[in-house]
Amino acid sequence: MDIIRINPNDRCFFGGMTGSGKTYAAKKMLDPFKYVVVLDNKGMFNWSGAALVRDFDKLYKASQTHNKIVYRPPAELEANKAEFTATMDAFFWWIYQRQNTICYVDEATAVCDSYNILPGHNALMKRGRELNIGCWNASQQPVNCHNTIISEAEHLFIFYLSLEGHRRKVAGIMGDDVLKFNPPKKEHRFWYLDQANMERPVLHDAL
Repeated sequence: MDIIRINPNDRCFFGGMTGSGKTYAAKKMLDPFKYVVVLDNKGMFNWSGAALVRDFDKLYKASQTHNKIVYRPPAELEANKAEFTATMDAFFWWIYQRQNTICYVDEATAVCDSYNILPGHNALMKRGRELNIGCWNASQQPVNCHNTIISEAEHLFIFYLSLEGHRRKVAGIMGDDVLKFNPPKKEHRFWYLDQANMERPVLHDAL
C-alpha cells in the first residue's frame, strides 16, 4: 500500500463484484482513521470493535461511546420508499453536521442511481472536504451509480467487474487500461488511480 495516501477528507470509490476483495481492502484502509461511520444497507459489513446500530435515532448515542459505527437499517425500511429515502438523506445530513468523519457507503446503488443522488449525499461529496469529511462509496454496479460519486473521487479502486459496461464507465475516468485487463476475481488485485497525482492507473496487488 506504499503508493496509496488517503487524507481524512478525501473521497474514494471502490468498484467490484462480491468476493473481489473491495470490502476487505476498504476495511483495511479505514482502520487507521479515528472516526468512521459505515452505511451498511446490504447487512454484510461486519467490523470487529465497531458499534452496530439499526435505529437511526440511536446513532448519536452510539457516537458518544464509539469512534467507529456500522449503521445497518432494517431491511423492512426499504418497503416504504418515502420513509427509506427520508431516513437515508437524514443519515447523510447527520454526517455533514457531525463533521470530522469518514462516511463509507457499502453499496452506493442502494441510495442513488445514475440519475439521482440524495441532497445530503451530494453535500458530502461536494462540500464535505472543508468540514474534514471523507466520503467513500463502494458498488458492484458502477454503471448504475450517479456520476458524482465516481467523478468527484480523488481515489479510485477498481476490482474485478463482470460486465463490460461497468468497466467502460470507470474507464471514462481512469483510461483504457481498465478495459484491457480485468483483475481476476480470486486474486483480489485492483486498478488504483489517484486523480490528483497520477496520469494513469496502476495495477495493485491484493492487500
